[in-house]
Amino acid sequence: MIFTIDGELYSSKNSRNIIWSKSKRRYYLIKSEVAKDNEYELCNKLAMIRKDWEKETRFCSKPLVIEFKIYRQTRRIFDYINIIQNLCDCMVKADLLPDDNANELLPVFAPYEVDKEHPRVEFRVLNKPEDIIKSLTGANNGVQTMEGGRSSSRPSLPLLELMK
Repeated sequence: MIFTIDGELYSSKNSRNIIWSKSKRRYYLIKSEVAKDNEYELCNKLAMIRKDWEKETRFCSKPLVIEFKIYRQTRRIFDYINIIQNLCDCMVKADLLPDDNANELLPVFAPYEVDKEHPRVEFRVLNKPEDIIKSLTGANNGVQTMEGGRSSSRPSLPLLELMK
């Protein structure tokens, strides 16, 4: 299942204000009002998909391998990691993820596209058990291999199994 969150994603790192504290005599970086508003809206959008997300990830192993595809309004250059950081933080706040650390989440990025009329982010879980079972039984992805000079058809191991 592909989950879609409408709207442009913004980097939380680029939306900071510098505040001087007279009492502590030092500067602090805080989120701008625009960044706070964006985060609030994003958390609400994510909260609306929580039930479907729980059904989709109920039997998935950790870390969740999530593919993100970003549709930007412009061709302006961005960093995948920075732009997705706010989304992952909001996924934690909306109870889609217990945490966004490496034990819980392995992000994968599809190449971004420009869609001036409908900026959005789409994401899906790649390590669902049924996908792994299909891969192991050869359903939908049998691979020709050479064994002892003769060709045989057997399922390929999924990338996640090879990484263990």
